[in-house]
Amino acid sequence: MIARIYRRRYCRCRACGARQVKEKAPDEYTRPPRCRRCGQTGTLRIDQWADRKGWRYQTCHCDGQALERPGHKPWPHRRGSRGCLHYVEPIPDIDDFQELYAPDGTCPF
Repeated sequence: MIARIYRRRYCRCRACGARQVKEKAPDEYTRPPRCRRCGQTGTLRIDQWADRKGWRYQTCHCDGQALERPGHKPWPHRRGSRGCLHYVEPIPDIDDFQELYAPDGTCPF
């Protein structure tokens, strides 16, 4: 028996335009999947725009966002965003420090 690894596919209904996520592409099912909104079968198509979006694989579910707001539950956010546990503080360039000081080495502030 060959194990297939399916990628979640983002679909859209041709009849009502509703978006939904399926485990496989609509044409890979034995029986055509039913639209959750209008109930018609055989009207789902792959949503090319949503399927190509790069941020879908960058979703993070860590507790970093919830730690900033006590009493809140963690919610999905973009990996590496401010507040995420995977966030890395950018290190400023040496040129940025040199712009703050005058040529003689004194601080203008």
